[in-house]
Parts: sequence; structure tokens; C-alpha cells
Amino acid sequence: MSPITVAITGGSGSGKSTFVARLREFFPDSALLCADDYYLPLDDKPPEQRAKVNFDAPEAMDLDLFYADLCALRCGQTIECPVYDYTLHTRSPHTRTVHSAPVLFVEGLHALYEKRLREQYDLLIYLDVPESERLERRLSRDIRLRGRDERSVREQFSATVVPMHERYVAPCKEYAHLVFTGGGQNREAIRRAADTIRELQARKQLCPSG
Repeated sequence: MSPITVAITGGSGSGKSTFVARLREFFPDSALLCADDYYLPLDDKPPEQRAKVNFDAPEAMDLDLFYADLCALRCGQTIECPVYDYTLHTRSPHTRTVHSAPVLFVEGLHALYEKRLREQYDLLIYLDVPESERLERRLSRDIRLRGRDERSVREQFSATVVPMHERYVAPCKEYAHLVFTGGGQNREAIRRAADTIRELQARKQLCPSG
């Protein structure tokens, strides 16, 4: 029986990772596939050019590999997920083993971008968070975890994050089964999402082929 597959998306800085981490507390036997691991390798570019790539556009993603790994996990297989090095702006030589599980969470900026991806999900969740809040969260993350300075983060947010959000991410809201505000801080939303997943599990157990 294929896993219940739950996709969580929203703008950059909307709290997707926190939302998923807290949601997984309800489902210890679950797996996680992060779209952020699937940026294209940039080994062919010098470091100064890598930083200029528009990482908020879907063209920066290896969506073919992402789709293939998603399908493999849904078929009960184990994958070797790529690991992206954000300080060097390229793919790490290491991989991360991900085993299939009864519940599969898929999280990422462009997780709902393509129809072939959306067709693999049982539940689609969109986190709708104001731009000002998303900028503050992005500043905190990129400065603390990715070695960025405040000026470069703000410039990138204005130049690429906002327009790419409006063009590619925000339109995906219409595909979502559930839309929540507050991101990972919305405990009620997390509980509601958990209840919905349990309902999907019960339904699948009653009708495994459905």
C-alpha cells in the first residue's frame, strides 16, 4: 500500500520546515522529502557566478530527479537523496538515505509547481504568510545557517524572491486542499492537518486500492 503523501508549500520564509517538523511529531513513522535538496549542481560555474543564480525559480531545480525519487518512495523503495551545500551553492558529494514510510511528507517552494508532482499527493497544504513575516524569517535563516549578510539577503528577496513568489508559488494556493496562516507557529493548523491525515489513513485502510 502506497504511503499517504502530504505536500506542504508556501512562500520562502513561510515556516514550511517548522510546520512539517511539528506535524511529524504526530507521525513518528514518517519520511520526509525536501525539494530544497534538489537544486541543480553548479560545479561548472565559478563561485562568484553561482551566487547570482535565481534559486527561487523552478528552473534552478532538478525536478526530474525530484519526481523520480518521489515516485520511488511512493512505490515503497529507498532512495539516496542529494544534499545541497548552500555555502558553496552546489550539490554535496554526500547523499542522505530516505526510506519509504506509511506517511510521506514533501516540503518545498516548488513542490506543487508541476501537475505531475501534484498528482502524486493525497493532501496539499499551502502556508499563506505575509511578505513582511517571510522576509524576517528568511533573514534569520540565511544569516544564521547559510553564512549570508543582511544586505545580500534583503537585495535577493526584493530582486528574485518576491517576483518568483508572485509568479510561481502564490498561484499554487488554488490547488491546496488546506490553506493555513501563521506557518509553523499555528498549532491549531498543525492539529487540523494531523486529523486530516488520520482520516486519509483510515479511508485507505478501508479501501486500499482507492
